[in-house]
Amino acid sequence: MPLLPVALLFAKRRAVFKDVHYSLKAGALAFSAGLVLEFMFMGFSKQLIPENRLFVDILSLVIVCLASFILCFGSESFAAGAFPLLLSLLFVPIPHLFMDLPIAMVQHGSAAVLNILFQVSGVALFRDGMRFSLPGLDIEVAKQCSGIHSTIALLIFSLVVGYFTLNSGWAKLCLVLSIFPVVCFTNGLRIFTVSILSIYVDKRFIAGDLHKKGGSIFFLLALIILAFLIRLMGRRSTLDSSSRGSS
Repeated sequence: MPLLPVALLFAKRRAVFKDVHYSLKAGALAFSAGLVLEFMFMGFSKQLIPENRLFVDILSLVIVCLASFILCFGSESFAAGAFPLLLSLLFVPIPHLFMDLPIAMVQHGSAAVLNILFQVSGVALFRDGMRFSLPGLDIEVAKQCSGIHSTIALLIFSLVVGYFTLNSGWAKLCLVLSIFPVVCFTNGLRIFTVSILSIYVDKRFIAGDLHKKGGSIFFLLALIILAFLIRLMGRRSTLDSSSRGSS
């Protein structure tokens, strides 16, 4: 992750470093914001759990680094390279307090997809929230099965690829929003596949490598789906631009 903003800045180096000059006022303000944030929470360090302390420390560090860029290269260069520079905010570890809602959304979405797949396949089941009782097998879509790490990885992928391939802001937004249904579908499909194999082939599948390490296969499927959506959105943008040009 730390190399990604650097690589994007290098790709846009001609536009970013076109007009380089010092920007003392803007840089000093941003630099002060990072230091104030750090010192403000220093007094509460004993009350903060290590996770939240790490969040504050890294956020302050990222702000100081961004301020240093503005100070050395100017606000115009920062504006030209805003996307890769602000992408460095993804360095900051997100506290569990802010992750509970996204995890719950993916968890419930995956359970809904799983329920549909079981009904379509004709498997008899009884559902109680996140728990599914199947013939000879009881499963639960727990938080650990929500696929939140895949969601974050796909978010980064969609942000970067959409930035380079899509011209419309609405198309980029739609691409980012499409991550949720794509992750819910692939995660629900993963749990469904493992469950079906455990019921009809071998119960050891429920604790086998496909369950523990098979997430990469379905992550690849999610990437393929997103690549297909990007291609469709790119074609739509091209057609819209052509129609506006001809009119």
